[in-house]
Amino acid sequence: YLKNKKGIKKKLNEIKPDLVIGMGGYISAMLIKKVKKENTKIIIHEQNAFMGLANKMIRKKADKILVSSQQFEKYFEDTMGISKDKLDYLPQYAEDLFKPMKVEEKHTIDFTFAGNVGVFQNVEIIVKTAERFQENPDIRFHIVGDGISLDKCKKLAKERNIQNVIFHGRKPVEEMPQYYAMSDAMLVTLKKDPFISLTLPGKVQS
Repeated sequence: YLKNKKGIKKKLNEIKPDLVIGMGGYISAMLIKKVKKENTKIIIHEQNAFMGLANKMIRKKADKILVSSQQFEKYFEDTMGISKDKLDYLPQYAEDLFKPMKVEEKHTIDFTFAGNVGVFQNVEIIVKTAERFQENPDIRFHIVGDGISLDKCKKLAKERNIQNVIFHGRKPVEEMPQYYAMSDAMLVTLKKDPFISLTLPGKVQS
């Protein structure tokens, strides 16, 4: 933005947008400050419970703030003083490549966690749960993804000799439909925390 400030200003003058949607970030905030002077309608899309610095800067300029979790509405209203009529719920979307697939006949029951294997996701609980089903080889647990807690999960499985957990690692989005198709159920886990409980993971919505 700073390097091409004049060029962006010129382009905005040519386009004269009726509406600008901000997704967060410094560039978004600077552009919105600029177009608001022209009485352009502003929408902010906030996907996190903890609003980023850029969106905090421009929240008062926004005509609408869209949130990806309905729990965020009351939180933003109570903690940031944002009026209820300014907030609206917009769930996250799924890419077009996620369509029903034909599944080959199988004799296993497959549970799958897909996504970030981080501290807040508490994926260790899946590994511990899998341990309780080891006597039944037809029940399998799949971890598809990467993250700061992945090594910890692998170490736990190795130390307890848990054989029914399969770590697939991170996969490109184009390969994900096959993992969803072979799964009998998808798992969503979160650390027990009042703040985190406000979050509705995008994969649940999409």
